[in-house]
Amino acid sequence: MEHFTLDQVYAYAEEQGYTRADVAVERVCCAWSEDYEQELAWQYEVSFGHEYTEVWEWTFDELDGTAVEYEHYEWED
Repeated sequence: MEHFTLDQVYAYAEEQGYTRADVAVERVCCAWSEDYEQELAWQYEVSFGHEYTEVWEWTFDELDGTAVEYEHYEWED
């Protein structure tokens, strides 16, 4: 699952009972310099399941590529 494409994330979400609209896609800053000499670096976090006790999350450098990181979180309510 770590190297899913965005389309594969959408398909997996549907397998888990979610819709395409339930999948959040957010552009996030992943690196910066305290003295602002380094240019900001950006990635995309793609996730679903936030409202329950389980979240699936992928990190992409570019949305048209494959994920570079995958995390799956579970917790007790």
